[in-house]
Amino acid sequence: MYCPNCGCYNDENAAFCGSCGTPLRTEQSGREQPGQTAGAVPPYPGGQEMKRMEGGAPPPPAQKKKKGKKIWLILAAVLVVIAAAVAAVFLWILPQQKVKQYNSLVAEGNRYLEEMDYEKAEDAFLEAIEIEPKKAEPYVRLADLYLDTGETEKAKQIITEAKETLPEEEREEIEKLEEGRKDELDGEDPVEEEKVEEELPFDQEYWIIFREGFRENRIEMSTVDSDMDRQDLCIIWDGGLTLNITDGMSECDQYYLNSAGEWKQIGEYDVLSNYATEVIASNLDVYDSAGNLIVSKTDYSDVDIDELVAETAGNTGEDENSVGFSDEDLQGIAASLGVPEDVNVEVTVSGDPYYWDAGQRWLVNVEVYQDGNFVAGAAVDRDTKEPIRNIYNYNP
Repeated sequence: MYCPNCGCYNDENAAFCGSCGTPLRTEQSGREQPGQTAGAVPPYPGGQEMKRMEGGAPPPPAQKKKKGKKIWLILAAVLVVIAAAVAAVFLWILPQQKVKQYNSLVAEGNRYLEEMDYEKAEDAFLEAIEIEPKKAEPYVRLADLYLDTGETEKAKQIITEAKETLPEEEREEIEKLEEGRKDELDGEDPVEEEKVEEELPFDQEYWIIFREGFRENRIEMSTVDSDMDRQDLCIIWDGGLTLNITDGMSECDQYYLNSAGEWKQIGEYDVLSNYATEVIASNLDVYDSAGNLIVSKTDYSDVDIDELVAETAGNTGEDENSVGFSDEDLQGIAASLGVPEDVNVEVTVSGDPYYWDAGQRWLVNVEVYQDGNFVAGAAVDRDTKEPIRNIYNYNP
């Protein structure tokens, strides 16, 4: 029987609870408490019947099966593995594929621009924007393309979209384009640049012609404006060309002489040259670092261009890539982008050099292809061959 006080099970003949001492029978009748039947195992208060046990102790509870628990552990482990795989796809694999596809589309667009296939170029840049709307280059290329083809409204729309979508650090180029081509965007004819007199390929007052050892010893020219007080202006040459002036250095334009006798502009620099090997002519006196006069000033009319062209034949630095990059230069650029030496790739120059105002340097787009697929590329400094912008390291 069970104790009505504590619920402990006791032998049916017990007079008192073996656990708490509560009387189990009335002293007068010696019968069970009301509700109990002699010889029967009364129900346990929790609802289950229990077998008698000696000493009045309740039977131990039945052991629960553990099989179900093991199944749940296995299922949990499988779910963790699946979650990790899904996370790897979304956090690593898909972003890498996205970057590769974006760079490939921008490279295709630039190539189509060079080939003057404007429809395909437009499609490539629009798809690049759809994949990565936070990068400036495809917006800038499209705006230029639309303005060059007379589609002013499209240019306005893409500029507006760029300014609304691009983060602040990416807006500089599109804002400069908008400012530089404001007249065209406003529906006015672009202002024609002032034509330079035929006898001079430049409008600066001061110039110097020299042999540039860095690019196959070709002949180059640097020119400087004369809008400052230059009483102490003079050129110093000692393995490089600089200006010695009392009020600081001024920006200069640099040209090279091609095989047709034409001066082709290279870019704008803050020194006349770092790699001069010989001073040919100048309309300023040229001194060495010890103050000795090397070249007296010369009129441009005294310069024999035909003779210079003959001297520099084959040394203009002109080749199929139009920027003077040798095969060795291109392979070095590929190596800097992580291309292994034992991999067979094609390294090409895409488009013409362009001036990067923010970085104050000329850049050239270099692309690397493997089995016809774009695998690496960057905008490279024209002079140092160093990857500067839009760097996409080797990813076959």
